[in-house]
Amino acid sequence: STILMCIFAQTWSLDGEFNVKPGGKPETFVQEFEGYKCTFKYTATGGTNEDWRITVDVNKEEQMVTCMLGRDSSYLYFDSFAMELSGPGNINLLHHEAISENRGNRKLEGSEV
Repeated sequence: STILMCIFAQTWSLDGEFNVKPGGKPETFVQEFEGYKCTFKYTATGGTNEDWRITVDVNKEEQMVTCMLGRDSSYLYFDSFAMELSGPGNINLLHHEAISENRGNRKLEGSEV
């Protein structure tokens, strides 16, 4: 006899867009979802306003939260940037990829302790 077992982790996702504005002054974008907050602070120059994507995934079974932002290509230069992930409990940063100009998606993951 054969037994097949499938386990699906339940993940809730929120996809959105935000407008990155060049101009050389500090800007902040905050996306909140399921009690978690993904904050992107930046200063950008060059080009014109660009729409960027943001996705927040929450997997409560595995206590994993992922915040990803990106764009397929960009003509903006980020003079400075920072991503923060906060929410209920303490969050340990597991993985972080830095933003580089004209490159795809970037991700910030954390787990609640």
